[in-house]
Amino acid sequence: MNYSYFLGSNSKDGFYSLYDSFPPTEGDFLHILKGGPGSGKSCFMRKIGARAEEMGYTVHYILCSGDPDSLDGVYIPEKKLAFVDGTSPHSREPSIYGVDSDYIHLGQFFKNGLSQEESHYVNQYTSGYKADYSAAYHLLSASVSVSESALLNIYGDEEQSAIKEKICSLLNRKIPRDAKSDGKLNKRFLSCIGCRGDYRLNEEISKLCKLIYQIDDRFGGTASALKYAAEYGEEHGLEMLLCPDPVCPKFFSAVLFPEQSLGLVGSGWEFPQVRHIHMDSILPSELRSNLRSTLRETDKLRKQLMSLAFSQMAEAKRLHDLLEAVYKPHIDFEALNKYTNSCITQYLA
Repeated sequence: MNYSYFLGSNSKDGFYSLYDSFPPTEGDFLHILKGGPGSGKSCFMRKIGARAEEMGYTVHYILCSGDPDSLDGVYIPEKKLAFVDGTSPHSREPSIYGVDSDYIHLGQFFKNGLSQEESHYVNQYTSGYKADYSAAYHLLSASVSVSESALLNIYGDEEQSAIKEKICSLLNRKIPRDAKSDGKLNKRFLSCIGCRGDYRLNEEISKLCKLIYQIDDRFGGTASALKYAAEYGEEHGLEMLLCPDPVCPKFFSAVLFPEQSLGLVGSGWEFPQVRHIHMDSILPSELRSNLRSTLRETDKLRKQLMSLAFSQMAEAKRLHDLLEAVYKPHIDFEALNKYTNSCITQYLA
């Protein structure tokens, strides 16, 4: 079974990276791709992945958080083989060159220098898309501030204890007491904020979990509930897949227990079948009633700010596409394709 996920996120504080943990297993060998815009890094990795699939291998596709249609990495566990785009914003360098990692230089297929007019456009598009991302990050930060200001300290110690008890009680019922695991912990983003808005890989959770609980809480208790689920898994030594929230990575958007085929997720995810955990009732009804009107206004403002952030990132994608279009006529694609095919033969033989 193949998997797709993200190792980077466009967050309220800028680009947030999990790439330092890639590849995930000791003994894996990492090939770091270098090359400018339009040099074929994503296409190279997609061809590697496609050939590995044809040969019957499981393939992990690491999607680009800014543009999920593009690849930033490929991992083939059975071959202990990984490839990653090692350019900004997730720049990578070899740990021990030739032992656990090396370079693949796709920039070698860039032929002929840019004309003066092309150089002008390159500068214009590069500064433009970077400015758009910077603006998007500020908008994401503002959207979080709006939400936090409305829900500051709503859940006190007593309510937090009630949330923890509710989550632990559920996990005690659903996870056998004698469940054994190696306690393996992985972190992956299964959602992103980018040119396609709030983009979620719902199907990837469905692959891992037959039983999914969605935590329903408009008043900010979801983050606590998922934190307590992660703490429960750690205390019991269970294998977990922790999925950080893309906007606020210090919180989780999902906590998955693959060995038990059990998942807990926050709002926004969509599944054909899901069970609900209602946390709202933990707060007194009078407080919930007083908060509703405030939340309606803040939620409206938050959505407006998020929509503006999405627009900025869509514009950044448009400018980056134009940037790649300037470079592509200078790429020797015939030579690149031959090189790609030779790499496939070499690495997947």
